[in-house]
Amino acid sequence: MAVLVEGISVIIRREAIAEKFPGGWDAFVCDVPNRTLCADDKLTRIGFMSPEDVKAYVEDLERHGLIYLENENAIDLVVVDQIRGPTTQCEWIEFGHINMDGDANKRVAACQVASVVSHKQLELFLFLLRERGSVQPG
Repeated sequence: MAVLVEGISVIIRREAIAEKFPGGWDAFVCDVPNRTLCADDKLTRIGFMSPEDVKAYVEDLERHGLIYLENENAIDLVVVDQIRGPTTQCEWIEFGHINMDGDANKRVAACQVASVVSHKQLELFLFLLRERGSVQPG
């Protein structure tokens, strides 16, 4: 599944909401500041038109225990622009455009949970295998 990205979207890991947001999913839904919420079983999206509104909402989420950035990497949530994609490094989502009903005139932006191992994770995995002697350098 995937969630729609329109305007400037705040994409949040559902697992982070369940684990960190006081009151869990039900309290989170009551705290959403507008009517743009959409979700699948892994991600939640709230949309905004202005960067100022995004900033205020991200700060609110952080006050509720979610972590936006750590060493410039998105942890529990990420800001995604409809045209440009994620505004910061984020290893847990994939961003792209899809054609609704196979029609190129009905193109929308969307995010889904990353389905492949990140480059950084792959490098670490190969390093560990080399250290164990399971893979030869090259």
